[in-house]
Amino acid sequence: MLDNYARDRNSLDMEYLEERLSEIQAAAGKYAVWGNHDYGGGAVRIYEEFMSSCGFELLNDENRLSEAYGITIWGYDEYLMGWTDPSLYTIESDYFYVIASHDPVISKFIESESDSFLLSGHTHGGQVTIPFVTSKLLPEGSGTFQKGFYPAQKIETSTPLQMYVSDGIGMTRYPFRFLNISEIVEGNILPAK
Repeated sequence: MLDNYARDRNSLDMEYLEERLSEIQAAAGKYAVWGNHDYGGGAVRIYEEFMSSCGFELLNDENRLSEAYGITIWGYDEYLMGWTDPSLYTIESDYFYVIASHDPVISKFIESESDSFLLSGHTHGGQVTIPFVTSKLLPEGSGTFQKGFYPAQKIETSTPLQMYVSDGIGMTRYPFRFLNISEIVEGNILPAK
């Protein structure tokens, strides 16, 4: 959410950001997970309270069952700066799981018999796209995943898992994007019948 809060806090319009994030409507709830920049750069002091003020519940190695939708929403802690007990990557449930994890590399750790869909980010889609180069410069925690949709075969897992890695809207290290458009992904899940 915040690249370097300690550096940028005087130039950020947090009220405006809170107003916009508060406008998001979601019948099954609004959930957030930790990202590496949310832990780093001083944001750790305000992130949880800020997300709560916007109507989001921060899931930190926790899940919430939505019986109306027949899904369980699972949020993992940030892979690089947080810590998740490895046993939590084994999911034993018949429910469909919507999983949120900042780092796409955790797709390699998830073991489950039930269908799951992982929403991830972290890579900024490479932020600067240079063919044959960008994929080699992805940050730690990305694995081999840059952006877009990945079925189980591309994740190279036997778990019935699909993943979408978002380009996101942010920038880090460099104050620009090149051949890599920002995106906000909206997904719709219909109630269970």
